[in-house]
Amino acid sequence: MSTATALVQVRLEPYGRSSYARSRMEPAHVLVRAPSTPWAVAVLHRFPISALRDGSRAIDGSRGRTFVDEHLLAGVDERDASLLTAADVVVRRAGRSKSEPSSSADVHAHFPGCLVAALVRRGQGCVVTTATGWQARLTPLPLAGPADADDQNVVDAGLDVDADEDDADEDVWSYASLVHAWMVAGRPLDVLNSAFLIMANGRRAVRVGASRTSWGVGAAIA
Repeated sequence: MSTATALVQVRLEPYGRSSYARSRMEPAHVLVRAPSTPWAVAVLHRFPISALRDGSRAIDGSRGRTFVDEHLLAGVDERDASLLTAADVVVRRAGRSKSEPSSSADVHAHFPGCLVAALVRRGQGCVVTTATGWQARLTPLPLAGPADADDQNVVDAGLDVDADEDDADEDVWSYASLVHAWMVAGRPLDVLNSAFLIMANGRRAVRVGASRTSWGVGAAIA
């Protein structure tokens, strides 16, 4: 599975069950649950570069609404070097070629324009790092019902008990793009240090565990 290069537009909105609960397809919706902070929802519109280039799809996701962020997302296997060099968010999936960057540190070193990098570890979530030094492991979190979700509204929104591993890996672009938008919007990353990120349309979730908040502090980079 690869990450298709795409233009991503992001809105950050207050949590509202009416819009979140209906989200089953694109755009992706990610609920951010963080301690002592009002819940927020990231709405992510993804437009594949291939579709934009051939003119088969226009960017019409805004519908009069204001985005807080627009960025270029790419996987390290992108063959167009100009796109990969320009990418703001880069994803490296497990099992890729040994010639590709093997860690988040390598991704940032190879692509200095990259603000957010995500390294997928199949079946073990992923590690997300930023160019500012923030690093966190995103651990898959099966949600079986009210005891896990801790809020009936979230359960009603459609969380599933059985998260498919491949689908969970596919969610990584959403989480990485969320972190990018969070930074661009001027929101402090420490809010995400122990947050839960819950997919509405994918019906899966991860627990964020920050291991470092800036360069030179905490654990070594993955």
